[in-house]
Amino acid sequence: MSANNVLWFIKLETSGFCGVRVSKFLACDWHRRLGADEGTDGAMRMREANNQTKSCSANEGGLESGGSELSTGMLGSSFANMSRARMMSYLFLITILLVFTSQTQTAFAILINPKYRVRISNEFRNNDYPLIMHCWSHDDDLGVHTIWKAGEWYWEFRNKFLGRTHFLCDMKHGSKEKTIDVYDSDNRSLQCNNHRICRWIVKDDGFFFYKESVRSFLKYNDW
Repeated sequence: MSANNVLWFIKLETSGFCGVRVSKFLACDWHRRLGADEGTDGAMRMREANNQTKSCSANEGGLESGGSELSTGMLGSSFANMSRARMMSYLFLITILLVFTSQTQTAFAILINPKYRVRISNEFRNNDYPLIMHCWSHDDDLGVHTIWKAGEWYWEFRNKFLGRTHFLCDMKHGSKEKTIDVYDSDNRSLQCNNHRICRWIVKDDGFFFYKESVRSFLKYNDW
């Protein structure tokens, strides 16, 4: 193989990174052989081969260092991509878990701790004065409500998971005033009906609570 062919081979083989180091070693070795084996121009070719060998030796170190840096960069990039993919997977799983937990809590509240309703009706004989009510608990203030004859008002709630649920109403009709317990989770005499509705009627002679067991309103308290 002539020197020109070797140089052409070097240019061809070093055009891609993957074969750089091997091609350089082969080219350097062939340069040495050409310098030793060629006849008449042996000394001149030997000098060229030695110069090329020095160049090859210098390039080998640079290629090795560059390859190491490139390999390190490629590994770092791969690990970064893996870390990002793993983080996205974790975030996706956490999102699914939060949605599932929220739906489970809602289903648990509906099935295990359903809503109750307290309904209060004005059944006074005359309509001279409205029934004014202020209902509240230790946790909620339901505000003041005005109910005229044959009118009613109600609200819904859930029992506490821990502790007592207790609603009271301050009632006023003309000069009459009274505070009564309209719902108490600890008072079995104030149990709501099977549909969890606590029905009250307020009349001239007092307060009446619907009793599911007798299917009738029973007097609970006077004014």
